[in-house]
Amino acid sequence: MTDSYETAPDRKMFRRVSVLLDGKTFEALNTLMQKKHLRISDIIRLSIMHYFQHEMGEKSDLSDLEKIVQELVDGSHLVADLETVVLLLKNLDGNSDKFCKIAEKDGYKHGSYYKSVGIDNFEEILKRFELKNWFKLRSESENCYFLTLPDPELQKYIVSFLKGLSEALGMEVEIKNISERNIILRVG
Repeated sequence: MTDSYETAPDRKMFRRVSVLLDGKTFEALNTLMQKKHLRISDIIRLSIMHYFQHEMGEKSDLSDLEKIVQELVDGSHLVADLETVVLLLKNLDGNSDKFCKIAEKDGYKHGSYYKSVGIDNFEEILKRFELKNWFKLRSESENCYFLTLPDPELQKYIVSFLKGLSEALGMEVEIKNISERNIILRVG
């Protein structure tokens, strides 16, 4: 690796790094690129974060990191801070019912997608949304889940979204708001 880091000209938040690889490591990199359909930069970033988390004693789940990177790379998701999202939700007060119907339709679309690709395990789907920081998920018992939301303003959206999601999956789900930031789900 070179000793100097230079800022990439069109991306102020990224740093360019040069790395020398032996033949075996280069082949491993190429295999990963082909298998995972990721760019070299994505694989290097994932690898560094995985190694960092391992060295710091933190939970490291490479498959979770890969899912997040893939969603960002394909352009279907964006990173937004929680304050921005909450501000947007707060400004929808007058259109609350309409907004809930839109959220439910969005949940239904997501449920239809998961069903079409063969993902019909509700807990697995909830874990995918936990990765996106929609909530923290805790399994209370079989088919009973406790969700802790990062902000109370998200509750209406998430409840409506989950109704649409469960309808698309053909699952009976009981949703209980137990406080401003906590929801219990029972899948029947």
